[in-house]
Amino acid sequence: MDGEEIRRFNLAEGQKSFTYAYNDADGDYNLIEIADQKIRVKEASCKDQICVRRGWIEKKGDTIVCLPHKMVIEII
Repeated sequence: MDGEEIRRFNLAEGQKSFTYAYNDADGDYNLIEIADQKIRVKEASCKDQICVRRGWIEKKGDTIVCLPHKMVIEII
């Protein structure tokens, strides 16, 4: 939300796979999946689905952006 960090995920080896639902104030959502030291947007309510089509990211500097929901995932 306007540059605010909402959640930080650990992609370390041995981390259990899980999903996290990001819901914005308008009721839109992104279902984020973390597995095997990677992260992706598995499902989203946005029309263009660019964030979903981006697929898995795993390297420092990789990003996933959902402009309609003002959400950015970045590996740091």
